[in-house]
Amino acid sequence: MNPRADAPEWRKYASDVALVLLAIVVTITVFFVIQRDPEPERANADATPSATTSNADRARELVDGIESILVIGDGTARIGGEAKPWPEQFAEEHDWRITNLARVGTGYGVGLYGEDCAAGPDACPSFLGSIVPALLEDDQPELIIVTGGGWDGLEKVPTRQASVRAFFTALRANFKGAGIIALSPMWLAEPLPAPLEPIQSAVEQEVSRVGGAYLDVGQPFQVPPTGADPVEFNDDANTTVLGALDRYLDRLAGD
Repeated sequence: MNPRADAPEWRKYASDVALVLLAIVVTITVFFVIQRDPEPERANADATPSATTSNADRARELVDGIESILVIGDGTARIGGEAKPWPEQFAEEHDWRITNLARVGTGYGVGLYGEDCAAGPDACPSFLGSIVPALLEDDQPELIIVTGGGWDGLEKVPTRQASVRAFFTALRANFKGAGIIALSPMWLAEPLPAPLEPIQSAVEQEVSRVGGAYLDVGQPFQVPPTGADPVEFNDDANTTVLGALDRYLDRLAGD
C-alpha cells in the first residue's frame, strides 16, 4: 500500500468504475443474503459494554465464543517485521482461525487489477468486492476486522462516501451475527493526505450505523524516524494495533 508518486492511468476513471462495481457487487451480495438460512441473533463483539448484567454477560459470551475471525483491508494488515503481521498474531494469541483477505493498495471502493495487483491477476478487489469471496471462505465468522481507507481518501467525495456506506451495509446484511470492528484508516507516508480525515469520519459513522465499533489506532505505520530499523519499526507498529484490539476486547469481557 505504499503511496505512489504518480497514480496509474486507470485511477483517473476510478470514480465512475467504482460506482458501477458497487451496484454489481451489492446485487450479488443481496442474492447471497436471500440464499442463506436464517440464524438466531448473536451478541455483537461491537456492542458497547454497559452497567447492566445482561449486556455484560452477552459481551463476555461473545468474546469467549469467538472461533474464527475475518479481516478485510489494505496493506496495513500485511506488514510484518521479525514477527507476523498483526492479524495473524491476533488470531494466534487467542487460538482463533483467521481468513485474511487484506490486499495491498485497495480500499472500500478501490481495487487493483492485472499487473497492479501484487497478489496476482484479478485478486485484489475492493473491500466491497471482497464480501462474496469472504462468504465462500467463512460465512460465519464471529468477529470481522476492517482496516484501510487511505486510498479511498484520494477519490472524489461522492464516490468515497458511497463506497464506505455500501460496504458496511452489505457487510452487515451478509454477516448479521458477527461483531464488526473498523480501524481508523492508516497511511504510510508523510504528510498525511488532506482527504484522510473525511474518510476517517465516514468510516466511523458508517460502522457505527450498522452496530460496529470504531477504533482510532493513530498512524503507527507512518514513516520510521531517521535511522530507525524498519523491521523493528514495523514490529512496534503491529504491537500498537494489537494493543488497541486487546484493550477493546478486555473492556467487552469486563476484565
